Amino acid sequence: MRREVRGPLPQPRKGVRPMNHPARQRGTRSALAGLAALVMTVATAATGVAAPGGQGQGKGPGSAPPPAAAQSFELTILHINDGESALLPSQPNNEGVLPPNPDPGVARFVADLKSLQAEGNAPASRLPAQASPRAKQVQQQLNPRAAITISSGDNYLSGPRLNASLNDPDGTFYDALVYTEGGFDAITIGNHEFDLGPDLLADFIEATGDIPFVSANLDVSGEPRLAALEEEGRIAGSTIVEKAGRQIGVVGAIYEELGSISSPRNVTTTDAAKAVQAEVDELTEDGVDIIILSSHLQSIASDVELIGEVTGIDAAIAGGGVERLDPFPSTATDAAGNDIPVVTTVGNYRDIGRLVLKFDKKGEVTDVVEEKSALIPVPYDGPRDPFIAENVEAPVADYVADLAENVLGTTQVWLDGANPPIRFRETNVGDLFTDAMMAAARDRAAEFGVGQADVTLLNSGGIRNNVRLAPGSDVTELTTFDIGAFFNLVSIAQIDGAELKEVLEHSVSSLPATGNGRFGQWSGIQFVYDPALPAQTFDGTTVLTPGERIREAVVTKADGTRVTLVQGGALVAPAETFWFVTNDFTFRGGDNYPLTDQSFTTLGVTYQTALSDWIEQLGTITAADYPDLTVENDSYRRFGPVGSFTIPAP
Repeated sequence: MRREVRGPLPQPRKGVRPMNHPARQRGTRSALAGLAALVMTVATAATGVAAPGGQGQGKGPGSAPPPAAAQSFELTILHINDGESALLPSQPNNEGVLPPNPDPGVARFVADLKSLQAEGNAPASRLPAQASPRAKQVQQQLNPRAAITISSGDNYLSGPRLNASLNDPDGTFYDALVYTEGGFDAITIGNHEFDLGPDLLADFIEATGDIPFVSANLDVSGEPRLAALEEEGRIAGSTIVEKAGRQIGVVGAIYEELGSISSPRNVTTTDAAKAVQAEVDELTEDGVDIIILSSHLQSIASDVELIGEVTGIDAAIAGGGVERLDPFPSTATDAAGNDIPVVTTVGNYRDIGRLVLKFDKKGEVTDVVEEKSALIPVPYDGPRDPFIAENVEAPVADYVADLAENVLGTTQVWLDGANPPIRFRETNVGDLFTDAMMAAARDRAAEFGVGQADVTLLNSGGIRNNVRLAPGSDVTELTTFDIGAFFNLVSIAQIDGAELKEVLEHSVSSLPATGNGRFGQWSGIQFVYDPALPAQTFDGTTVLTPGERIREAVVTKADGTRVTLVQGGALVAPAETFWFVTNDFTFRGGDNYPLTDQSFTTLGVTYQTALSDWIEQLGTITAADYPDLTVENDSYRRFGPVGSFTIPAP
């Protein structure tokens, strides 16, 4: 039956334990009869003939006893992570070619998920068609099987598809419909759920009916709406899901440095391993003997590390790293030396993970059913769920189409915002975006009573969606949403030369890694760095090691004055002041930038709007202004490594 899109919320799911709340009362499993009585029950139910002394059909005082506890239980764990609002199928380019590994869209995802759920819940063997309902029930009790469906976080992401929900006149949260119609049993909270603040997460949870959201190491007490949802049992450290008479505990966890990569406001985190172990211990005390960890720790390596510190986990679902596992599942070793299966998916609803485990009556894993366990691709040309196609994909596609029709300008060169290289070197999309933020800040300086911007930084993690546009391409409003996906506000502060040097060192401190969002794209400055020299280290509060990588740096201030900041590795203008622009996320310590002590002014414009306005003002993105640095050429204009880049003379 189709779920309602509107209407009052169902009552909270039973068995959800709020974080930092006493455990709720659990029902105990009844003592059941022995195997011999169970076999007699099956024979009786299948034929409709009473057992000796009975009255037939299981009625009356002479009916057969209930079946004994199953000797084996087969659990199918269906899992996803990092859906990230990839609600629509990928579209072919102008030549009709789809990108590699295209997004299938959520209508195909939900259709496949429902099919896998039905398969996982089906009886282990089929009875004759004429078998009675009681026979089928008992057969399932003899050889129980069940499927549980879990998401391990990043269930939505800023951008045009999420904006379709934010701007919907009826208040429909389209991402939430995917999870309610998809029949999810538990959802882990990921870091992207906080990108637009805790209140949007509250909206999402309220829109998902009664599905529990789990994270053991989140403290939401400082956010009233989330605290109220915790009190209702909608947010919890763990939840209990009952399937085929067995209780399955699902424990959540989130990246401990949440505040450095998202905007959780007054939500804080605690030690993940300790919080997970506390939940596992409490579940075990309550008689739950099957426990799944569903975490969002940014990489499967972090899950492996966490599992090594805990005991009592039977399987782990990792989120945030979007790795493709081969073999599937992977394994980790817990603190007691047990091998624990670990799984994850690549995200964007492209795959559904299926981990099939067999448990004995004590809840011990007896087998990982390898022939059934797999990462199952959702085919681009597969069947579509009609409800999701009509109520999610269609309205979101209409909204996005309107954005795509608004052409802001064209590009004469390759525009490269792909990851990589955006997170380890200068690209022309980084140059374009930081120039846009600089222009927006200068345009609004008088209105907000601040100075003219001198230097702009954009953390490369804020440049999204792997955009790469060929020469001759239109640049639309949709393009700017794809690139500037977050609700980041252009912001400004006055800092001195010593502070600017500190920020520069941080921006290159992750090199030579190619996937760290702290790597900076810059405007208003040229500099040379040496990734072989000691990097800055920062503990979130104090710079522990200042870093020695910035070798040369020259700022061209708003009035055209050139200021040498660093020469031969030495800071030579520590007291010079600069009006420094970045986004509010970075000023609040995002990507662990050492800026949290700065008083800054937000300028009333998002970075996406700044980019849109700048491209519209340019009209044409030219090779003279933004040459190709990475696609067909390998060059630098503003900053680069020693030996490859030299600051040109004025």
